[in-house]
Amino acid sequence: MRILGITAVLLVISGCKTTPMNVCETYPGSYPANYTYIPDEIQPIVRIEPRYPKKAYEDGVTGFVKLSYSVMNGSVSNIQIIESSPEGVFDKVSIAALQKWKYQDTFKDCVQYPKEYKLETRLDFNRN
Repeated sequence: MRILGITAVLLVISGCKTTPMNVCETYPGSYPANYTYIPDEIQPIVRIEPRYPKKAYEDGVTGFVKLSYSVMNGSVSNIQIIESSPEGVFDKVSIAALQKWKYQDTFKDCVQYPKEYKLETRLDFNRN
């Protein structure tokens, strides 16, 4: 009996997350009724810089990580390392930082529109 109650709560919670936001209803008077925001290219609105690994910093190691990733509904997913130098030194901190980046949601006629963007970025690590 208790398991059924937990399952029902999880279904309700997960259902809420999948409901697209209507930005015109959420913020009345802030957007026109036909508000659409689906740009060809998007830029992060929150960009967290990676932490320089302590050992690499102390040893004077510099380098970069080139990553590919997807953005949908403002969130980053499917992060892949394309190239890194030196290999493996900055990968983990780069992925951790990129997972925290946020992009503006896309909307079509006020309703959240799930357009997927395939992006790449390069994060450089230099001791300055």
